[in-house]
Amino acid sequence: MRKALWLMILQILLPGCLPSCFEIFGKGSTESHPYPGMPPEEVWEALQRAVNDYYDIRLADDEEMYLESEWNEHLAPMYKSGRRLRVRAWVRVHEETGLPYLEVTVDREINTNMERPLESSEADWETDWDVDGRDEAREHRIIWLVNLRLKEIAPSKKILEQRPSEYSMTPEEKRNRNLWGEAEGGKGKPGEGLWE
Repeated sequence: MRKALWLMILQILLPGCLPSCFEIFGKGSTESHPYPGMPPEEVWEALQRAVNDYYDIRLADDEEMYLESEWNEHLAPMYKSGRRLRVRAWVRVHEETGLPYLEVTVDREINTNMERPLESSEADWETDWDVDGRDEAREHRIIWLVNLRLKEIAPSKKILEQRPSEYSMTPEEKRNRNLWGEAEGGKGKPGEGLWE
């Protein structure tokens, strides 16, 4: 939201700046959680297959692990209802942990042609400012599809940053914690210390 506001301010102050403003600020992207135990090449393969199921891949750079799809058009008879989408996605490796993760952007443009909105050759495509030029729901869907292909759901940060005391309890300790709460580590018997 802040990015869109800055872009509007720059458009007012510097007319004609909008295309270059996107180059400066970028549109943003959705990042997945890291994939521990997965080599980046395996994540890259899963990403290509997941995107290829719904989009035609225009560019796939194996060295950079970057792909870009063709525009996928969805024309509609009403003004600004037609849209087109393009996927740009990367497999990144986190500098500190060395774990691979995904970065996905789905660019979204709308058709502003009023006379012939159903003809692809007549379409006037413009960035959809209502959603900051992105389709975040589709970005999350692509990550979900990759997770399915890898046969795992990427773990949450809480699981990756486990505290041994919380996650390595015996079944007895877990049962006591659930029954008696956090007090004294979940140990004790019913009624102990309640009336003291």
